[in-house]
Amino acid sequence: MGTRFTGHLVLLAVLVALVFTVSGAYSVPAYEVIFIGPQIPGASNGTAAAVSEDGDVAGYVAFESAWEHTAFVYTTELGPVLLPRPVWAVTARALDLSDRHPDGTVDIVGWAANSIYSGDLAISWRVSTVDGTVLEMVELGTLGGQVQSQAKAVNNLGDCVGYSGGFMQFGGMATRFATGGPQQLGNLYNAVAVNESRRVLTGQGLVSTLYDLHTGVQQALGAPAGFNGALGTAMNDLGQVAAIVATGDTDPRGQYIKQVWRFTDTTGWEYLFGGGNALDAAFGINNHGDVIGKVLAGLTHVDILYLEDTGSAHQIEELFAEGFEGVTVGGLNDINDARQIATSGPGGPVLLRPLVASAVGDAAVGQPSLALELSNYPNPFNPNTTIRYQVPTISDVTLRIYDVEGRLVRTLVDRPGHAAGVHTVVWHGRDDRARDLSSGVYFYRLNAGSRSESRRMVLLQ
Repeated sequence: MGTRFTGHLVLLAVLVALVFTVSGAYSVPAYEVIFIGPQIPGASNGTAAAVSEDGDVAGYVAFESAWEHTAFVYTTELGPVLLPRPVWAVTARALDLSDRHPDGTVDIVGWAANSIYSGDLAISWRVSTVDGTVLEMVELGTLGGQVQSQAKAVNNLGDCVGYSGGFMQFGGMATRFATGGPQQLGNLYNAVAVNESRRVLTGQGLVSTLYDLHTGVQQALGAPAGFNGALGTAMNDLGQVAAIVATGDTDPRGQYIKQVWRFTDTTGWEYLFGGGNALDAAFGINNHGDVIGKVLAGLTHVDILYLEDTGSAHQIEELFAEGFEGVTVGGLNDINDARQIATSGPGGPVLLRPLVASAVGDAAVGQPSLALELSNYPNPFNPNTTIRYQVPTISDVTLRIYDVEGRLVRTLVDRPGHAAGVHTVVWHGRDDRARDLSSGVYFYRLNAGSRSESRRMVLLQ
């Protein structure tokens, strides 16, 4: 263990000094800093907990008391919209949100509490992004025999997961919050993510499991060979997991040194960054395989963005665009496919947004091709395929799936004012009602403004 640990300390020193060496074939995002907190009059602190593929943000802020929070959702069109608390609650946090539904609504999940110490209850809100109306607030309940719960994650199909636990517990039995009431997921603990394949990531200590909502099948993730355990903290729609892995080495306090790894079904475990401290951690992963997290250098937390394109990790504040030098953020919480990042910072919640899309090859940053590009891989596929599309300018964009008779079976993207650049979305061979479709030929059509492209793909069940 000693040789491996020493090597990673050297790696950490290089990272903290600036950023790992970047291949000349790629460029990295240059971030502008969107200060959400100051847009909420009277807010004193808070955090941006999640960002959707539409760039909407969910989180929470405080006003008079640092512990009494109010949940919010932020959209570019509306700015921040404060969400109501149940009449019995003194605090509420929003922790995750869906992409926009075709009717312009988003689902937001989190929890509310009747004191700053306990009494958590899972909550969901449905909000219109058209005018900011809060259409629904639902108390999601708690598993029988438990006294509190939190909703941690929601997908675009409406699946909502979290945990139910006992008094003063910060975690508990993995729970799906469904229309018929809370349901326990096997014998698992702490559901923290649910994706479009309806796989749920759960974990406790240094043990993580994937649970399939369709079949109930459990997949233990284990840990890299020679390591002491792994805790998954985030998952993308491809089922890739960002995880904290314990090396087996310990610090002076006897705590395991941590590293950030990524798990995929195809390649297994891959080391990404970290390894110098017990507090190194991963917090988010997008469908490109990019991962956000932190390392601890001395007494300073350093926020890290690992880019799959470059194969290297970057200190996030070194990527801030001109005019934002000197701004510091306080923890990266979520990242979407456009590499927008929800975080905390001065004045509370912050959204980090790339000024330009990452460019590949010799193309200039911020100069995407004028072509409307569309492809998918693999093709044929079973059960998932990733659709990659390029939008040359900001446009109203739809991406829809049709069967061979021209009937619409699934709308994957329906976004007014869609950002330019390269994007990906995963299709799992299901229709808009989450039903598995039969084997056969399907067509996918991209509309961006007045332009459109169509392609053919084959589903093999």
